[in-house]
Amino acid sequence: MVDAAIRVPRKDKEIISTIPALAPNYGWYLAQTSWGVQILQALGEPASCKAFRYGEGQPGEAAVECRFDNTGGKPVFAFGGEPGAGRIELSFVGRTKPVKIDIGVCKYDFAGDVRVLVRGAVRQRVVIMPQLGEGRACSFQLGRLSELKLKGDDTSIHVTNAEFDSFEPSGFLLHSIPEGLKPGSREFELRSAGRLLGVIRVEVVDKVSAAAKLKVDYELDRNQDPFGHFEGASGESAEGIAVVSPVERPRWSIVNTSSLNIPSPLPRAPANIASILSGATERRPSSDPDDAYRMAKDQQLVWLVASTPLGGKIRFRNCRPIDQATSTDAPSASGNCALLNGPDTISFDVAQHTGQPIRPRLSLVRFVRESVQRPQEDGAAPKTTEEWRRDVLLEVDVPLAAEARRESVPVPVRDLLEIICDGDETGIWNGETRAIGDEAVRLGQCKLKVRANNGGIVGPMELYGPQTVVVTVQRDGTEKAQSVWPLSLSSVNSRPNAASLTLPVPPADDGGRGLYTVEVRLGARPNADAVYRGATRDKIVNELDTREHSDLRYVARLRPRGLFGWRCRGDRNGLIYKSPLCLRSYVTASLAFSGFRFPASPRDLRNTSQPADYQYVPPRLGLLATLEPWNYDEGVNAWPANPAIQFGAHFLDLGERNVGMSTVLGVAGTFPLVTDISSQLGTKLTAGAFWENDLRGGNHLLLSMSLNIGSLLSGTQK
Repeated sequence: MVDAAIRVPRKDKEIISTIPALAPNYGWYLAQTSWGVQILQALGEPASCKAFRYGEGQPGEAAVECRFDNTGGKPVFAFGGEPGAGRIELSFVGRTKPVKIDIGVCKYDFAGDVRVLVRGAVRQRVVIMPQLGEGRACSFQLGRLSELKLKGDDTSIHVTNAEFDSFEPSGFLLHSIPEGLKPGSREFELRSAGRLLGVIRVEVVDKVSAAAKLKVDYELDRNQDPFGHFEGASGESAEGIAVVSPVERPRWSIVNTSSLNIPSPLPRAPANIASILSGATERRPSSDPDDAYRMAKDQQLVWLVASTPLGGKIRFRNCRPIDQATSTDAPSASGNCALLNGPDTISFDVAQHTGQPIRPRLSLVRFVRESVQRPQEDGAAPKTTEEWRRDVLLEVDVPLAAEARRESVPVPVRDLLEIICDGDETGIWNGETRAIGDEAVRLGQCKLKVRANNGGIVGPMELYGPQTVVVTVQRDGTEKAQSVWPLSLSSVNSRPNAASLTLPVPPADDGGRGLYTVEVRLGARPNADAVYRGATRDKIVNELDTREHSDLRYVARLRPRGLFGWRCRGDRNGLIYKSPLCLRSYVTASLAFSGFRFPASPRDLRNTSQPADYQYVPPRLGLLATLEPWNYDEGVNAWPANPAIQFGAHFLDLGERNVGMSTVLGVAGTFPLVTDISSQLGTKLTAGAFWENDLRGGNHLLLSMSLNIGSLLSGTQK
C-alpha cells in the first residue's frame, strides 16, 4: 500500500489512488495529501460513484453503495456498508474513463519487547505499528482502536490506549485475553466501534502456567534434625497442593517450589537486577513538566510477583521488594517483589491452611534508565538527573496450587508419649511396666499424654504436623480394645491440662488376667487429621512391619497390683521417686520339714543322753503372715535371696502326731518353686531363723527349712 494520495499519470490515463478502508467517512484521510485533494476539487462533482468489494481475489463481485461529496473543499466518501478491500470508480462529465481509487486494508505488526499474544493474560501492553510501506493514515487511525477481533470468529479483546510517552506513541493495553485462543499464527481485525481499521497477524502463545506438582523442601540441616526424623520428607507434593509451613523460624521451614512454563518468545529477567531495585518508580508522563527533557539510556526486563489474593499468608523466597536496595534471605510477604532467580521457578511458603487457590499475579516489567533534564526556576543551567522508570508489559495470574494443607512427618511417639495412672505425677514411658490399681483402667484413671518438654525431641513440634495414632489395649482372656487419637502437637505443652486420651477398656475386662499391654503406633492411612505423603508414609509402613523396636511405636505394660497390694513406688534408673520401701503382705501355710532348735526343749528330751544345747525339730505345720520387699512394677522381690519377715504359729507336730502350739517371729530367705498368675497358689522354699515362743514354756532360736504353700491375700505377682 502507498500513501493516501491520488497519483495523476499522463494525459488521458486513469487516475489511481489508495486510501485506507475506514467506513463510512474517508475525507479526513484524503485531506492528508493536499495535492490529491486539489485534483479532485478541480474535477468537480462526479456524475456517479461506484464501490466494489473484492471477494476471494475476484474484484467487482459485490457492489457497495457509494456517495461522494466534494463541497466545502473537503472530499468525503460515504458508503452504505463496509467496503473492506476494494475499489471506487468516480465518473466525471467530460472524461471518457472513470477515476479509479483502490481501497486497501491497513496491515499492522506488533513491535516492542513483547511481540506475541499471551493466552489468559490479565493485561498486556503492546506496540502496534503499520507494516513497512503502509501510509501515514494507517498510523493516525490507530487513535480510534478499541477492539481486536479474531478473524472469522466472535472472539474479541478489549483495547485501551496506554499513556503515550516519547518512546511508544502506539502503545495499547489489551485486557482479559481469552484462554480459549488456539496457539499459533492468528489473524485479527483491528476495529473501532464495530468498524474495520485493519488487520494484524500475531503469534498466539500458550499461557504462563505452573507444573501440576510442586517440589517440597524441608529446609533444615543435620544440626536441627540429629535423629533424621525429617529425612525423606522432602519430595514432590500431591497434585495441585502446597504444604503449609507452620513455623516462622529461619532454620525450620517448608518451602514449596513451582516450575513455571514461560513461553519461549517471552523474555527472561536478567540474573543481576540489584542496580534497578532502588528508587524505581512507575512514571506517568502527565506528571512531568512539559519542559522536562528525557532520554532513555538503557533498559532491563524483570519478572515481579505483583500481588497475591492471600496476602501475608504467602511468603515468596528469592523475591526482593523493588524498593529494597540491599539483598536479604528473608522471604517477602508483600507483593511487587522481583524474582531474583528469574521466572523459571518460584518458591514460597504458606503460613496457614487455606482452601483458596494460590494464584499470584506475575508481571513482566520494563525498567528504563533515563537521563532527565529539567529547567531551573532561577534561570540556572538545566539540572540533569538519572532516574529509573518502569512500565508493566504483561500481567498474568498463575495458579501455583489449588489449596495449601498441613502435612505430617512421622513423629517418634516412642519418646513423645507417657501414661499417667491413678493421678501419679510420674508417667509411664515406652518399654516400662508399672503397677496400677486393680480398677484404674476400668474406671478411666489411666490417660495417654504428651510428655513434658515433648520428650526431648529437637525442633518445633508444629513442623511434624497433625498426627493420627492408633491406641490398642489388650489383656489375657480379653479381646483387644482400640481407639484412634488425632494428636495435635505444639512446641509448648501445658501440664496437667495437656491433651490426653483415656485408655480404652478391653471388652469383658472383668474376666481378664495379668498385665495390660498398651501399644501406640502411627496410623499411615491418610485422613482429615493427618496426611503422610510419599516417603514418609512408606517409612511408617516399613518401620512398623519390619522393625520390632521402632521410634514410631510406643509400648508399655500396666500391672494391676492386686486387691491387697500396697500402694507404693519403686525406683527408675536408680532414683527413688516415692516411698523407698515397698512391701507385699500375704498369709501362707508353712510346712517346716526340717530344723534345729537352740537350746533343746526339756519337754521333748527323752533321756539324759540327748544333747541339751540343740535339738532336731521334726516336721511341723503352721500358718505364717509374711512381709517382703516387693517391686510391684515387675511383680518380684528384687532383693538378693528374696528376704521376708514372717510371724505366726506352728500348731501341728507331724512327727509326734500331736498338737504342739508355738509362735514364731523371724527372717527367711524365700525361693519360688511354683508360681501362678494370681500368686495365690504359689509355693516357695524358705530357709529362716526365728525366735520361737513355746506356749508350753520356753523361748528358743529356731533354724528351719520350710515349704510355704500359697500366698493368700497377696497382691498380684505376675
